[in-house]
Amino acid sequence: MERDRKRKLWKMTAAVSAGILVILAAVLLIRKYMPTGQKMSGYDYFKTDSAAENDSTLVILDNEILYDKGRYIDGRLYLQQSFVQDNVNMRFYYDKESNAVLYSDWSAVYTYYPDVKGYRDQNGNTYDTEYEVIKTADGVIYIDFEYMAAVSNISYEYAKEPQRLVLHTTHEEQNEVTIRKNTVVRYRAGIKSKVLEKVKKGTVCQYVGAVDDDWIEVITPSGYQGYVKKNAASDVYTAVPEDTYTEEYQSNLCGYKVNMTWFQVTQRAANAYIDTYLEDVSGINTISPTWYSIADGTGELTSLASDTFVSNMHARGLKVWPLVNDFNNNVDYAAFYSSKTARTKLINNLMQEARQYGYDGYNIDFEYVKKDFADDYLQFLRELSIACQNNGLVLSVDNYKPANHNAHYELAEQAVFVDYIVIMGYDEHYAGSDAGSVASLPFVEDGISRAVSMVPSEQVINAVPFYTRIWTENAGETKSRAVGMQAAMDAMQENGATAEWDETTGQYYCTYETSAGTVQIWFEEDRSIGEKMKLYSKYKLGGVAEWKLGLETSSVWSIISNGLNYAS
Repeated sequence: MERDRKRKLWKMTAAVSAGILVILAAVLLIRKYMPTGQKMSGYDYFKTDSAAENDSTLVILDNEILYDKGRYIDGRLYLQQSFVQDNVNMRFYYDKESNAVLYSDWSAVYTYYPDVKGYRDQNGNTYDTEYEVIKTADGVIYIDFEYMAAVSNISYEYAKEPQRLVLHTTHEEQNEVTIRKNTVVRYRAGIKSKVLEKVKKGTVCQYVGAVDDDWIEVITPSGYQGYVKKNAASDVYTAVPEDTYTEEYQSNLCGYKVNMTWFQVTQRAANAYIDTYLEDVSGINTISPTWYSIADGTGELTSLASDTFVSNMHARGLKVWPLVNDFNNNVDYAAFYSSKTARTKLINNLMQEARQYGYDGYNIDFEYVKKDFADDYLQFLRELSIACQNNGLVLSVDNYKPANHNAHYELAEQAVFVDYIVIMGYDEHYAGSDAGSVASLPFVEDGISRAVSMVPSEQVINAVPFYTRIWTENAGETKSRAVGMQAAMDAMQENGATAEWDETTGQYYCTYETSAGTVQIWFEEDRSIGEKMKLYSKYKLGGVAEWKLGLETSSVWSIISNGLNYAS
């Protein structure tokens, strides 16, 4: 009997132990496969200290986490002016001379003084605000975020813990997913990773990529970059962020294809010879005499203008857009552009000249703008554009072929204000470079293609060269001289050489030997210009310009006119 009781007790004990083991195994199994609900602190994720938060605000700009760019002042969010100008809206320009922030639209320049409610425009009109648009704190200038956002093509979202502004300025196509059910975003790809935040059904997230068959990486609207279960999100799709602000701009576009030729004038007496230069010219509708240059850092001009010339051109039915250059090496252009007083004086001088002589527009040829003062140059163009708009003048601005090294000219920003962007489609090879074409067809097309990616095509004028270079190489030294179309052909014929068509450059090419060395010429003539003119139709450009009058052969004018007519 006793033995039976012991046997029974042993069985019971074994059963209980087995049950406990089963329960323990079940608990361990559940723990292994049960998702954790533990949340990661936002302060830890964004690497910021809650104790030091106070009025400071984290800014996440296009998914980049930035510190010390924003702060709350008097209950309103402000961003550093330099940060705004460099990254969000470059039109909020700090003018060092007046210690004020300037903002320009197509019709006016508005001035905001620090710690003062309200602002004014260049005509003295005043505008009231209930808060200071510009504030200073600890020696730093700030801009009210909501005021800035109202005139900026951006999207944004506020978030807390830590308080932050999630800001998007890009408007390029991106990959997205839509959350299909309420879920969580985790720090790592796994159910045991801490939770960053909960996201609701319908939330749109940026798609970063797939980790495996079960997890994808996303960026949430509040700025977290983490992982969600693949089955909790839609298939990946592409989308372009919507515009939140569209620039309203009233332009002075001509309503026809511009055909502008430059007439180089180095002394006033040369104006009297224009009729000779125009004897065999046809098809042009605009002439740009090179009359003006910045004289000094105060905004004064040197002028070679002639009222007789203007009257003559108008009698011929031509518009007159005098050129203004920055070729005076004695001017400190960094100081000039950064001075509102000097900029205003130059603009007033130009408007006075336009009224006096009856100009139809201006052509700005500032070729020595450095990156260090490019923001000041752009502000000058904004201010000049508004003056031209108010005086009924067409404003065209010459620019190099777009490239990384001259990106500071900011063609897209120029195009918001100026009427025509003139691309100088030449100087592919130049004095001092290796021998080569001045304007090969691929070089020209690349410049046009880059320009129209930033500027509406109807605002783009591509300039073609009426010159080429005769290159001479001897003992490893390369020299060149610029000559007109006929002079290049004469040089070839005088040396008994012939040219062959080069499909790669879209030009005739010849080479020959002389006592001075090996000579090479890439020609500009009717056929090469004709090939270039085909691009005007392909890209629907606003017109053509030619450098310069007097270097052409008379037959080229019909080639240009036919190309423009075909492009219309």
